[in-house]
Amino acid sequence: LLLLTASCASDPAGAASSAEQPPTSPSRPVARTPPSPGERSASAIAPATGEPIVDRASAERWFQGYYLAPEPHRVEEYLRYMDGDGTLRREGAQIVITSFLAEIFRANPDRVSEWSESLSNTGLDCRRVVISALWFAQVDDLESRMRAAAGPDADDMQLDALISSRPPADEDIPIVAPTVLDMFWGQFMATGDARHVRRIIEALPWSTDASDRGRQMIGAAARWSLTSNAVAHDRVLEICRDEVHRQPAETSAVLAEVIRRAETKRAVE
Repeated sequence: LLLLTASCASDPAGAASSAEQPPTSPSRPVARTPPSPGERSASAIAPATGEPIVDRASAERWFQGYYLAPEPHRVEEYLRYMDGDGTLRREGAQIVITSFLAEIFRANPDRVSEWSESLSNTGLDCRRVVISALWFAQVDDLESRMRAAAGPDADDMQLDALISSRPPADEDIPIVAPTVLDMFWGQFMATGDARHVRRIIEALPWSTDASDRGRQMIGAAARWSLTSNAVAHDRVLEICRDEVHRQPAETSAVLAEVIRRAETKRAVE
C-alpha cells in the first residue's frame, strides 16, 4: 500500500530512469514555466463555476504552480480528474502526487477530515494515494481519517500495519532510486521549500560515479531534473545559485554545470 515506503525500498539497479516517468513527474524536463496568478486567471474558464476548466494542461499547471499560488480548494477536483484520466495508475505519478498531497494536508489541517470523507468514493488508486499522503503527513486523528478515506476497501488495505508505523523524517529518507527524487519534487511543488531541493542536490556527485550503475543513474536523474526545473522555475534556479558555494567541492562542480546549462537554456527560450 505505502507508495513512499516502496520507493525508499526500491532496488536502484532495477529502478526506472527519469526518462520513463509520467508527465506529472518533475524529474522529467518541464515543458513550461508555472503560471503566475494572472496568467492562470486567463486560462479557459468554466462559466458555471468561474474556475479554470479542468483538463490535463490545467492539472499540470495546478501542480507545477501550486507553491506560487496555492489553491487547496481544488484538491478534490484535480484528484478526481487524475483518477479518471488514468494518471494515478502510474507508479511514478502516484509517488509524486502522494508527497505533494501530504504537504497540502500538513498546511491545511482543518480540511483533512472533509477531504478524507469526500474522496472515499474515488477509484482504488486515488484512495491509496490519499491514504499514503495522510500517513506521510501524520495528520491529526490519523486512524479515523485513513479508514474514512479507504471507504469500502478498508479491510483489504492492511491499514493496521500502516497506522502502527511512522514515516521517516524527510532528512532521513535514503535516496535509493530516482523515484525518491520525484518524492522530493512533489514536496517542493507544494511548498517551494529549499530543503527538498537540497536533498536532490545531495545526489549530484553520483552522476560521475561510473563504478556504481545504480548510484550513477540516480545522480544523472538528479542533474537532469535540477536542470530542467531550474529552467522552468525561478525558485529552483535561485536555490541552486544559493547552494553552489555551500556544497562540498565535488557537489559544487556538478551544480555549477547545472546552473550554467539552465541559464543558457533560459536565455534562448
